[in-house]
Amino acid sequence: MVSLPRQRIPVENCKLRYPTGEEIEIKFKVNVWISLEKIFESVLGISKQNPFCNLLCSRIECFEKKVPHFFRELFKKYSENLDSSEKEIFAEFLYEFQDVFSENIVAGNCGLIEHEINLTDCRPIKQAPRRIPISMRGEVNKNIEEMKTQGVIEESQSPWVSPAVLFTVMPFGLCNAPATFEKLMERVLQKLLSKVWLVYLDDVIIFSKDFKEIIRNLKEVFLRLRTANLKINPKKCVLFGKNVKYLGHVISEKGITTDPEKIIAVKNWPIPQNKKQIRSFLGFCSYYRKFVKGFSSIAKPLYNLTENLSKFEWKTDCQEAFDNLKQALTSSSVLSFPKENGMFILDTDVSNLGIGAVLSQKQNGIEKVIAYYSRTFNKTERNCVTRRELLAVVDSIKSFHHYLYGQSFLVRTDHASLKWLMSFKNLEGQLARWLERLQQYNFEIIYRKGQSHRNADGLSRRPCAEIDCKYCAKVELSDLAEEEKKISRILLEETTSEEWRRDQLEDPNLAIFVKGKEEGRRSLWQEVVARDSSAKVYWSYWDALILKNEAHDSSSGGHFGVNKTLGKIRKRFYWATCKTDVEDWCSTCKICVAKKGPAGKGKSPLQILNVGALFERVEMNVLGPLPKTVSGNRYLLVITDCFTKWVEAIPLKNIRAKQVAEAFVSQIVSRHGVPLELHTDQGRNFESKIFKELINLLGIRKTRTTALHPQSDGQVERQHQTIINYLAKFIAENQKDWDRWIPMYLLAYRTSKHEATGVTSSELYFAQDLRLPLDLLRGCPPELRDENSAGDYVNKLKKKLEEIYVDTRQRLEIKSSRAKS
Repeated sequence: MVSLPRQRIPVENCKLRYPTGEEIEIKFKVNVWISLEKIFESVLGISKQNPFCNLLCSRIECFEKKVPHFFRELFKKYSENLDSSEKEIFAEFLYEFQDVFSENIVAGNCGLIEHEINLTDCRPIKQAPRRIPISMRGEVNKNIEEMKTQGVIEESQSPWVSPAVLFTVMPFGLCNAPATFEKLMERVLQKLLSKVWLVYLDDVIIFSKDFKEIIRNLKEVFLRLRTANLKINPKKCVLFGKNVKYLGHVISEKGITTDPEKIIAVKNWPIPQNKKQIRSFLGFCSYYRKFVKGFSSIAKPLYNLTENLSKFEWKTDCQEAFDNLKQALTSSSVLSFPKENGMFILDTDVSNLGIGAVLSQKQNGIEKVIAYYSRTFNKTERNCVTRRELLAVVDSIKSFHHYLYGQSFLVRTDHASLKWLMSFKNLEGQLARWLERLQQYNFEIIYRKGQSHRNADGLSRRPCAEIDCKYCAKVELSDLAEEEKKISRILLEETTSEEWRRDQLEDPNLAIFVKGKEEGRRSLWQEVVARDSSAKVYWSYWDALILKNEAHDSSSGGHFGVNKTLGKIRKRFYWATCKTDVEDWCSTCKICVAKKGPAGKGKSPLQILNVGALFERVEMNVLGPLPKTVSGNRYLLVITDCFTKWVEAIPLKNIRAKQVAEAFVSQIVSRHGVPLELHTDQGRNFESKIFKELINLLGIRKTRTTALHPQSDGQVERQHQTIINYLAKFIAENQKDWDRWIPMYLLAYRTSKHEATGVTSSELYFAQDLRLPLDLLRGCPPELRDENSAGDYVNKLKKKLEEIYVDTRQRLEIKSSRAKS
């Protein structure tokens, strides 16, 4: 040690040199009397005897003499890990910038920015002086004098003088003072932002890779602070630190973690007693949510308590969530710093509770966590089962926009369908908006099995403590489901109703319906769509009444008979008593009973019509006159194809030959082509010269009914009766809107199975059914993908139509034979 008259300085703070200037290596204890503020020569005495030791004359340099006395403690504290040359540089730095440090809390006075106080009323506020306790008056007067000496306040005789003091600098407590101070700091340190420093109000981080760089950066920052006349409190400085506390976090070379001192407050947090206290706790914890894996899932019971309509009841699940959240915060992991040249990896997953995501990055071949993200679903999102996985991707990318924008990154999900996300075509609504938002990012989606997707999977879900949780509807398929199952024998044992209930609750396809029956609520299709076909059967049975309305009672249902209604339903749904239920619907429908009379019997056997192709023979007739509509229509031109049973109905204002001919060409010939044979009655419009010339021009074979015998035009005449029955059930009382219902009638009839053909007319025409509002009960169908060429598609369509046509011809022949007999 170097002994001084009044203090002792560690030998590490001195350099001993030979007269030649070479540094002396000190291995033993040395006692030397020196004088501060001088560099002098002295004789050294080596306390430990050694045959090689001699008295030497050397030069002693004391670094600490350069350090101002009011922050020598700062020098001692932060020079412990520095070598002798670095200590010398550090001491010179402190000596050079000692005026930047504040001694005895001396405030700086910066005039770069003025804080404005906008008053709505410029009249002075009159207030009586505040009473100060006698015991505190001395301390108050002392502080006032100190502030006057420092120039922080000044005397004033203005009307605003009482009871406040007149500050010459911006004090604490002013509205928008933080914003003004932040603006000042950014102006003082402009052009250095993000290069050597980060600033948030009075917290400034200056970073570097080595000692020389940190000294250089410190000098640059301190020069600017000196120019702005800003002061630094040496007691609040941390220099050359390898880990620093900043805004409630601890930053080190390994990454970012929570501040242990702040987390102690969470650990000792008392149990909340009301909504205000629970909101305060959640607000504090949410500041550190990026460190907690599955924060939203853990805190879900606590968030439920904060809802406006909920009653504050502290239950077991709330206590568990409270304890788990505190435990998760006190044992949070370290988040790594992102690097510009590393590949980002985003893992996403969803559960019935919410969304979970993990942002990682490959650094030196190791996948390191950058941040966690999770949140719970709102009421609307809980019902959107089919889009949850896509919502997780969109929401997570939005949350990590500042990391991922402009970068190539990888999205990993356990939902295989998302691999085709960017190739979806003709999207509308919400899906189109989501896809448009994702277009600005450069990413690739890969599928990863659930077993390997545990990091994000745990964020979005946790075991549900409630047996009857209404949101736990999504199916979690076991890996054993992929294995082949073999049944050797079945043993039946007597079971009780309670055992049946327990077993049904364990079945994911039955549990949702059992709970729904007990709670008296109907399950949504979105909750069922992710399950297997058996669940859809149960759901269809549940919704039998809704199906009745869509398949029979609605405008697209048409109030048709048993066969047509049953055909529509069986194509889309099934339940055990389907036929019986449909028969009951049709027989008990008041509208059907009121509008349909008993079917009459034919007076003579019918003749076989030799038709076997699309629009080979069509029948045409006019229905009317009908009540005049708002559009001026009074007649309906009806055309029926005898093979497909396809119907066209065209409202007309009059039935003169010219209008009928124009309607026939524009609505029939232009859409379906020229028929081979046209059958009509002997109406003047059909027998007119202009219509005959049209028929001859198109090369159509024209036939007609016999006089006063419309039965030979039976198909179109029967169509008239069907149309009238339909309109009677839907049109208004004044009957002036019947032409507006014709398109819905055509949709209903074309999608109904015809008794003669056994299929719908749309199937015979397009080889597939038209989509009905009834189909929307099952949700939007997935986009069909056909990897074959257009030629293959045409060939398949031809083959399918040929098969349908052959079957239809056989059925029509059998039907005609029965009618004749």
